Amino acid sequence: MLKILAFLTKREDIETRAFIEYYENHHVPLICSLAPTPIVYKRNYLVRGDELNSQEDDTIDFIDLTSFSPEKPLTLVFRHKDGSQDTIKANHTYNAGQIEWFKAGSALNLMAAKIAAANSNGAKKPVAKKAAKKVAKKAAKRPSAKKKVVKKKTAKKAVKKVVAKKRAGKKAKKK
Repeated sequence: MLKILAFLTKREDIETRAFIEYYENHHVPLICSLAPTPIVYKRNYLVRGDELNSQEDDTIDFIDLTSFSPEKPLTLVFRHKDGSQDTIKANHTYNAGQIEWFKAGSALNLMAAKIAAANSNGAKKPVAKKAAKKVAKKAAKRPSAKKKVVKKKTAKKAVKKVVAKKRAGKKAKKK
C-alpha cells in the first residue's frame, strides 16, 4: 500500500473555498489520469485560523513517534511564533509493516537491515550471491574463445590430413 501526504498552502490572494475547488477540479483529475487511481483517496483541508489557530510560521512537532503503533493516535504540537502552542491527537491509517518501514526510513532500508541481521547470524547467503557464484564457476570452467579457435584450426588440419591421405591412397590404387 502506498500512502502519500502532501502539505499544500494556498496563495494569500485566493479564498480557501476557491483553492479547494480548483485543486479538486484541476489537480486531482490530472493526477488520476497520470497515475493509477487509488482505491482510497482521502483529503483533509486545514483552514488557517480555525480551531487549531494554526498560522503560517507554526512548527509542528510529533510528540509520540517513539511509540508509533497501529490504531493509536499521534500527538501533534503546533508551536506558534508568539511562544504559545496547541496540542491535538491525530489518527493515522498505518499498519504494523508500514510503521516498521517508517521507522527504518524506507522499505528498502528495512529489507537491508533484515538481510544484514540474517547474514550476521550465520544464516544462508542471499540467493543473488549464490547465483552470481554459480555463473562465475561456469564461466571459469568454459574454455575461452581463443582456445575454441585453436581447437577449430586443429580440427580443420586433421580433416585436411585425412582427405590428403585418402587422395594419396586413390592415386596409388590407380597406378
